[in-house]
Amino acid sequence: MRSEGLKNLFFFILVVWKSAGYAQSGVISGTVKDSVSLQPIEYASVSLLALKTNKTITGVVTDAKGVFNIPVSENGTYILFVESIGYSALKLPPKLFKKEGQNDQINIILSHKVASLQAVTIVEGQKLVENKLDKMVFNAEKDLSSQGGVVTDILKKIPQVSVDVDGNVELAGSSSIRFLIDGKPSTAFGSNIADVLQSIPASQIKSIEVITNPGAKYDAEGLGGIINIILKHSMVKGINGSVSLTAASRNENGSLNLSVRNGNFGVNAFVNGNVRVPATTPLTSTRISQDTSLKQQVILNQDGSSRFYRYGVQSGLSIDYTLRKRNNFSFTVSDNHFGNNNNALQDQNQTSFDNQGASLGTILSSSETQSGFSLHSINLSFDYKRTFNKEDRVLAQ
Repeated sequence: MRSEGLKNLFFFILVVWKSAGYAQSGVISGTVKDSVSLQPIEYASVSLLALKTNKTITGVVTDAKGVFNIPVSENGTYILFVESIGYSALKLPPKLFKKEGQNDQINIILSHKVASLQAVTIVEGQKLVENKLDKMVFNAEKDLSSQGGVVTDILKKIPQVSVDVDGNVELAGSSSIRFLIDGKPSTAFGSNIADVLQSIPASQIKSIEVITNPGAKYDAEGLGGIINIILKHSMVKGINGSVSLTAASRNENGSLNLSVRNGNFGVNAFVNGNVRVPATTPLTSTRISQDTSLKQQVILNQDGSSRFYRYGVQSGLSIDYTLRKRNNFSFTVSDNHFGNNNNALQDQNQTSFDNQGASLGTILSSSETQSGFSLHSINLSFDYKRTFNKEDRVLAQ
């Protein structure tokens, strides 16, 4: 019993000694919160710095509730330094902290870091449709949905331009249109414009200019307006090329473009083709007519089909040289092949009946028609263009 009493007494003395020791240890307590949401910041670093040397004496990190407790081993004036990822570091003014007793509760608010840019340059992107003083420009290369079609598909998207089911183009309700390529007339447009427009891949087109009121620099031809098709020409230094191919559709096309440029001298070569897959269209009809004067009934049966095929191939080479930045000399040669073929076959059966339903006779007939179009042209041009500081001010010959 005596031994057990001594053991209890020793345990009591030990607990009292630890409690007294803990009570004498000073603690700096507080919380760290977000300046906007006032939510606690977890894992924020809180350091105790010496006043004279500014060196770290001790430090802790905050818990899930943003709370920190830093023990103080000696009385003195210290600096609290708080930092956390994504927040601006904060250094509190020097303050006297004691190693005995509880120090004042400190609530710390951290602000988010604000990134400051020295200079910001805003570049406006090129619009899909630009309305200028004397023309409207459709930037086809900016329209990703147009890259797999032909020129006709692009024209359908341009305001004031309409295209019918046969590919005929009207501008502001007029079909009297002059077509240009890179600002110059092409013999390819002389025969069948609809076929030519449906044979040039859209991937070769940079932009299309629509001029509804042609000025004096254009010929009188094209009273309804002018449509200028601008082809792509790479101005990037070095050797550059592009290949495009569209398949598994009624209109299949592909193109190859290669450019070589060194300083003011450049060479561009291209070849593109378009094929409309041969398609057969069936035709079946029955017509019943009554001839009251002859008291006869006539039944006409027609059965036939038509097969249509279209193709187009273009190739070209251009060489250009720029002298003193403002003077550009260019030589261009292009070879164009366009054509289509249409075959139609029709069988006809015409039978006449009297009032009693008896057959009076049958006429059988069969017809076959074939039509086609073919164009082969070679264009040569030598051009000089002088540019000025003022936009769209150009002297060309």
